[in-house]
Amino acid sequence: QPVRRFQNGDPVTIYIKETLQAAQEGKTSASKQSEVNGSLVDWFQQFATNLAGDEQIRRDREFTVGGGDDYKGEGKTSRRSEIKGIVAALVTGIKPNGNLTLYGQHQVKVNDEMETIQIRGEVRPQDISAENSIYSYQVADAEIAIKGAGVVSQKQSPGVMTRMLNWLF
Repeated sequence: QPVRRFQNGDPVTIYIKETLQAAQEGKTSASKQSEVNGSLVDWFQQFATNLAGDEQIRRDREFTVGGGDDYKGEGKTSRRSEIKGIVAALVTGIKPNGNLTLYGQHQVKVNDEMETIQIRGEVRPQDISAENSIYSYQVADAEIAIKGAGVVSQKQSPGVMTRMLNWLF
């Protein structure tokens, strides 16, 4: 089948089906112990004893200097995202190698909450099906964004005071 020719402004349907999963775990354990022991002769008293000629008065002073350090840390993060949707995109440019740049945006408003799905990226014309559609995993350098604006998203965000306190501490 010959590769179709596209122009700027031509529509292409993008089927978005993305599942992302990531997990990270880390543990740290470190400890350090040090100690110095010794014994000193009280030098002033030893000097006086030597002058007096009495070796029996000699006194030893014992000392110990020590320190320790112990640290244990543990962390774990996991994240799972799933995105499904269909977005009609437009050809916004044609690269010298023939690849197409696409951009699409789809907005849905429900109960004063606006949900927006945006996708942009680059595709090969031969990957676009006869029905003029493509899957999101075939889009190179894909940028997919889902944004919500309205009452629900406002309540899910921390308030100004909370953000200021988090910034300070």
